[in-house]
Amino acid sequence: MRGGGWLVFAVSWTPFLYAAGLFLAGLSAGELAGVLLTCLLTLGLGVYYLWPHSAGEIVVPIVFLGLSLFLLATAANPGALEGLGAVVWVGMLAAAPLVLLLVSTHPDRGPGGRLVAFQIALLDGLAMLATRQFFVTGSTSVSTANLLIGYLDTIHAQLVGLGVLVSGGSSASLPLASVNDATFVVLAALALVTTIVSIVRPMTGRGVELPTAPGAARGPSGSDGELAGVPASFREVLRSRSRSEGPPKGEFPDVPAFAVAVGAAAVFLALLYTIPAWALFLTVLGTVIGVATLIALLFRRLGARARVGRARESRGSPPEASREVPEF
Repeated sequence: MRGGGWLVFAVSWTPFLYAAGLFLAGLSAGELAGVLLTCLLTLGLGVYYLWPHSAGEIVVPIVFLGLSLFLLATAANPGALEGLGAVVWVGMLAAAPLVLLLVSTHPDRGPGGRLVAFQIALLDGLAMLATRQFFVTGSTSVSTANLLIGYLDTIHAQLVGLGVLVSGGSSASLPLASVNDATFVVLAALALVTTIVSIVRPMTGRGVELPTAPGAARGPSGSDGELAGVPASFREVLRSRSRSEGPPKGEFPDVPAFAVAVGAAAVFLALLYTIPAWALFLTVLGTVIGVATLIALLFRRLGARARVGRARESRGSPPEASREVPEF
């Protein structure tokens, strides 16, 4: 990550740092120290995975596989939740969204991988917020064991609720759908917009970034001695037919479509926040409009803009006779 890449990465972390802060609030000093140490070690594995000229791409997946087996064994033994197992579990859960975003910046990961990692991280952030909201009440002490049990219960309740909805039921309990944290939504929206803007930056087919402003005119490439053997009259023709300007600026692809999508998403979220009882109706309506728009775009006539551009070029081009190079 170079240039503004670190700024984009820092902005994309903000909603998950916020969710982790709420998730870990109230822990004792000893447990919090152990959880933070686990978070740092987990982030260290993510950094090592990206470290150039290292065996991170082989070592880190093996380490994470071993930790996953350890966590599964811990979950199967409730007595182990009171000890080190719960601390390691909670620390990895809090660091999971950050590591996902970190690993998605690997050079072999494309824009699709970054967006998928961002979506999975959002689900984990919502699960942490739902755990605090529904399972950590005033009558329950805040500990790593209780946080872990609440997190697992949240995921289980979400899966059961989705199963009820798919089977045609209507009395499903969806903990993630009940999270209504405006701060998290704003931070997540800012992180998503920043991530997408960084992905759609204009570049060539080989991945070389283009300038977003017209380049300055280049100076003289050399003296006339470099064009030895070329008649002076031909050099004069080249000079008269050339314009001294730098490379053109790159244009962001589909900026109007992106702006419309951002505006529609903002309106959709505002309506859901204002009238949550209409969430299902608005979701269905938005899906129908989105599918109809995609179908209309797929069946539109292609090449219309290109034909218009060629027509303008033909009207503004000089006669063929003027393009002929004089004989010397």
